[in-house]
Amino acid sequence: MAKKKSPYNLGWRKTQSTGVRRRNAIASRPKNWTLHKRRLSTARALTALANVTTDRKTEVLVRKDAEYFFNIIRVKKKEVIRVRKKKIIKVRRKT
Repeated sequence: MAKKKSPYNLGWRKTQSTGVRRRNAIASRPKNWTLHKRRLSTARALTALANVTTDRKTEVLVRKDAEYFFNIIRVKKKEVIRVRKKKIIKVRRKT
């Protein structure tokens, strides 16, 4: 049995500017998802697109956009870890 197609269309075109491509891609995910989940889902969908395309220019652009979303996720995760460590240190000093 063939896999079901995803109901989410990225709206991604290689002729669009970088900002428009990324805005359309993130907007294609459901709005009731958390921003983290939307970014992760978008990055994974873009990576999947890069893996199946035969056009070199499209592959390069899609990988850059996917890496952009993965980097945002990494940076945000590091910030959360830093904030948590600071809170733990503050709690230890008070007790």
